[in-house]
Amino acid sequence: MGLKKVTEQLSPANDGRRLPRRRMNKFLRLTDRVSSQVLGRVMDMTTEGIMLISGTPLHQADVMSVSMGLPEDFEDGAVVAFQAKVVWTKKSSHSNNYATGLKIVSIDAKDKAVISRLIARMPKKSNE
Repeated sequence: MGLKKVTEQLSPANDGRRLPRRRMNKFLRLTDRVSSQVLGRVMDMTTEGIMLISGTPLHQADVMSVSMGLPEDFEDGAVVAFQAKVVWTKKSSHSNNYATGLKIVSIDAKDKAVISRLIARMPKKSNE
C-alpha cells in the first residue's frame, strides 16, 4: 500500500491544531542530531509540528534534537534544526511503517521563518 493511503488512515483529525498542515511534495528527511540517525520522512507539517513516517516507532513524550535538510532548489538546500517532542505514534495496519506526530518545542526564529517559507510553497491538504 502506498504512503498516501497509510497517512490517510493514520492521520488524526484536526484535533485542536491551530494551523492547517501542508503535505510535503518534496522528500524531506528528519535526522536525530545526536546519533545522526535518519528518523523518517516528513509527510506533512506546520511551523508547530510534523507528521513523520518511519520504519521504527518513536517513544511518546521523548524530546529530540533534530535537523531537516531542505530541497536543493529551496534556500540552497539549507538545514534547519529544532527540538521536537513525540506527541503520538501509531503503527500502520497495512505496512511495517509508523506514523508519528511531533510538536516543535524549540526553534530559532531564522529556522522557523525558513520552514514558514517552505510550507507556503507546498499544496494544502485535500481536506482543507
